[in-house]
Amino acid sequence: MESLLVPPELIGSHVGGPVAHTTGRRHRLGFRAASALLGHLGVEWDISGLPDEELAELAAWIEVHKQVRDLILDGTVVRADHPDPHLLVTGVVAPDRSDAVFVVAASGASQTQTPLPVQIPGLDPGRRYDVIPLGPDEAGPLVDVGESWLGGPPLVLPGSTLVHAGIRLPVMAPESARVLRFVAR
Repeated sequence: MESLLVPPELIGSHVGGPVAHTTGRRHRLGFRAASALLGHLGVEWDISGLPDEELAELAAWIEVHKQVRDLILDGTVVRADHPDPHLLVTGVVAPDRSDAVFVVAASGASQTQTPLPVQIPGLDPGRRYDVIPLGPDEAGPLVDVGESWLGGPPLVLPGSTLVHAGIRLPVMAPESARVLRFVAR
């Protein structure tokens, strides 16, 4: 994910090809794009021979970045600690706390069948927020115990709940990511 010392607008975060040229690791497009989202999101990949569906998915991720680019440039980077060391939570919160975008990435297999909720730091406890999933569905397989809220209308939750209790996400496959936006009402 992003650096602890360098602001997002200076991070050279790129969506690379399916196989990383430096490590040889293979990742799905959704994971690569979500990982680059909170920087300037460049494309470092020869896309000239991509099938139409992959081009459409990449275009959708670029559109997500355009939606949150001003927030990334003006906001404050925050991180949340999660008891599961394989779950990385990074976000950018607007200076007035009216808007935020968070990337929740699973770097490995979850340590439990039902992960603990993800706390969302930096929001205003006195406001209510629409919780909106962003990005194409390919962001990783959905393995949910019970019915998931991700496919339905936006949740509306108090900031105090999001900050202190958190929000439950479905079990995430290793090397997958979810992007959530929190917009104050």
